[in-house]
Amino acid sequence: MTHTGLPGSEKDLDALLTQDPTTSHAQLARIAAARSDLHAALAAHPNAYPKLLEWLATSTDPTVHKALAARPTTPPPGSGQTPDMAASATSNTPLPPLVEALWRFVRRKPLQVGATAMLFVLVLVLGGWGLARLNGDGTYANATEWSHAWLSGNEVVWTVPAEEGAQATFLTASRDGKHLVRTSTLSPTQRRLTAYTLEGTSVTESWRTDFEVGADTQTASVVWRSYVVTPSSLYDQSTGEATEVPWPKGAWVSSDGDRAVACTAAGDCSLWTGLGGPNWEVHVDGFAADYGSIPLSHTLVSGGAEFTYVPGAQVLMNLRTGEQVDLGLKGSSVSTFLALADGWVLVDGARAHVFAADGTKGETFDIPVDAEMRTDLPVKHGMLTTAEFSAWVKSGDTSWAKTKWKVLQREECSKIALLESAVALPDTWYIEESEGTCVLASAGIPATVSQTKGLYRFGFESPVLVDMFTGQSAPGPAGTSARGVLVTPEMWVSAGADGAMSAYTPTK
Repeated sequence: MTHTGLPGSEKDLDALLTQDPTTSHAQLARIAAARSDLHAALAAHPNAYPKLLEWLATSTDPTVHKALAARPTTPPPGSGQTPDMAASATSNTPLPPLVEALWRFVRRKPLQVGATAMLFVLVLVLGGWGLARLNGDGTYANATEWSHAWLSGNEVVWTVPAEEGAQATFLTASRDGKHLVRTSTLSPTQRRLTAYTLEGTSVTESWRTDFEVGADTQTASVVWRSYVVTPSSLYDQSTGEATEVPWPKGAWVSSDGDRAVACTAAGDCSLWTGLGGPNWEVHVDGFAADYGSIPLSHTLVSGGAEFTYVPGAQVLMNLRTGEQVDLGLKGSSVSTFLALADGWVLVDGARAHVFAADGTKGETFDIPVDAEMRTDLPVKHGMLTTAEFSAWVKSGDTSWAKTKWKVLQREECSKIALLESAVALPDTWYIEESEGTCVLASAGIPATVSQTKGLYRFGFESPVLVDMFTGQSAPGPAGTSARGVLVTPEMWVSAGADGAMSAYTPTK
């Protein structure tokens, strides 16, 4: 199962998968079961198979039917599977096993199905996808943060038309904020890379190239060193010059900029810091390509080793040597992993397993039913520790918080307040009504917003930026997390539904 980011954050991986035409049938079925908000995107997906399309046709959402009507008349090959999506939270239709396990973690009371999908996503964000390495104080190094200048408003500084005939658009930016790559889907097997040079508030096209993809390869969305990574080639960001990938073609690749980890579907993995050869090569027993490659986005340093969690394999990997630490959970139904300031939490059904940064086993506890009934939103600077998260989930202890927001008890269940400042959230995914009470949609939210330096972005097309420590807020720049990227602290570039790109900066 792919671990997703919070809707409105920079890495909603399920949404990214709906923009990737090579996403597998199994992944499409899983997303359909978990994410009703992505049904329209699935209906437009070029690899959507007949059974999935038939199932989506039963939707009452007009945007889904509009997307179905716009599809080509020839369906993709393959039969796939019918998603096991419950018609309501009390339906007898079974959820997929991992979805069902996470369902037990986040909600054990009746809910509307839309809220179910959102709860699923809000907890998964704690996996740390898309985040930089931690400093010693639990804050993130090299993570792009929203500048407080956005609180003065925003404006569009340039727009680039969509690629003609493109079915989907995905954006990737270099870490220095000087290069932007647009990946356009021309067909299920063909992509186009268009590279741009960014200078101040101007944009210039540098080069473009088309390339072929297979049915089991990832999207060309990874930037490693000075290259854009595709399944078989590396393209220089500045010139477009192509070099053959040094690892097996078609491998799944993750990168933190300086390092790349490439894994084959069979679990043969290698780490690279240059083209001369791998730093190490290992086999990962239980590796599952559905998770993507080994994440480099959130790692913890302990005793001279740097660890990351390998989804599916239930191990920690030392990125400096390739050595693995078995967490003793093989065969369990781990539905998500939480990467916190000083360790890891793995959720198996309604049970949480806590580990130190190096994999040393800590406590195991059952997540109480009332963990879902929180009405306050505590935040702090830096990610929560495992002890703080456990105290919050087990007993609602917020003594660690720098400040606390309250969920306002109003009919629409859409507002949070800090002191005299009340903010209406643009989406109903964060607060919901449960037994007559407006509650947080997930116990994961405090750790999510605490990872920022203060400014947090809620929402999609009409987002709001909130200073979580002062209560100040302002409308944010438009664009979904699946089609947008914070290039620098003061430039957001997003692609609309038609594929056209727009760049936003704070109002001067």
